[in-house]
Amino acid sequence: MTRHRWWRVAVVLACLVPARPAQGQATPTAAPAPAAWSPRIDYQCGEGVRVPVWYEGRHAVIFVDGRLERLPSVRSGSGARYSDGRHDWFTRGAEATLSAADRTAGTRLNCTVTGLSSWRPAPATEHYQCADGLTVKVTARLEAAAITFRGETYQMREVPVANGNLYTDGVRAWRGPAGGRHFAEADGDAVFARGCHLASPAGTAALTGTVAYRTRQALPAGAVVEVRLVDISRADAPADVVARQVLVTKGEQVPIPFSLTYAAGALEAGRRYAVEATIAIDNRVRFRTATVHVMEMARAGTTPMAIVVQPVR
Repeated sequence: MTRHRWWRVAVVLACLVPARPAQGQATPTAAPAPAAWSPRIDYQCGEGVRVPVWYEGRHAVIFVDGRLERLPSVRSGSGARYSDGRHDWFTRGAEATLSAADRTAGTRLNCTVTGLSSWRPAPATEHYQCADGLTVKVTARLEAAAITFRGETYQMREVPVANGNLYTDGVRAWRGPAGGRHFAEADGDAVFARGCHLASPAGTAALTGTVAYRTRQALPAGAVVEVRLVDISRADAPADVVARQVLVTKGEQVPIPFSLTYAAGALEAGRRYAVEATIAIDNRVRFRTATVHVMEMARAGTTPMAIVVQPVR
């Protein structure tokens, strides 16, 4: 690396300190961004691929494949490595590498710091359908969320809990596992909306169910549950993935609920579809489906599926 280039990198890295927003700078109107989002670092990864990264303590928050991924730090011989069991982010100085954690996808991008950026990804918005016809809109951004219920919006922060997750402003709370949340007073005395499940957007269908195993073993926090709806019509070719969901446990135990959303009309008559699942612990797949769970098109979206995974020997 030339002396001039080292000087440019040194200037960039010297600027990587939290700064107060410039006067008049636009701020998000939805959930407030956590302080961990500063500094923001842009990496150029291959031709035309930009990866913004925020470092938060022992985590790297990267924007990849159209979504935010929060990768915990893992042991590394040199440099700094972050991995969630699907993505690997390795940095050393101003250089970085983004690759698939299982190293089977054949994807590896070499990245270089290009500077700081004020660009922020749009918040993720989900709509929940609750009992009694009530609805809840959730706009989440890392550890913050804006919860909209009956025309009122509440700005909340995520609070670590042993089971499921919890957003609260100290007065009201949005809590529960993905398979059945509720909106209530923070002290639990009054529940405003219960039995809330993620609603399928217009033009989509959803396949729901649970993933479980029969081994007497507790799931540690941070286990990665992945469920896929695949087309297995061709025995001589790899299965085509129709829909995929990845869930990171925060103390939840099996059975783990899932909801696979896919475009309406994506399933074709005369073809065979199946649901498969894996559970990874410490970046290694420890459970996977050993039998084919065939999905019948006639019951798609009507009857939840019970997927059983087996230990990987």
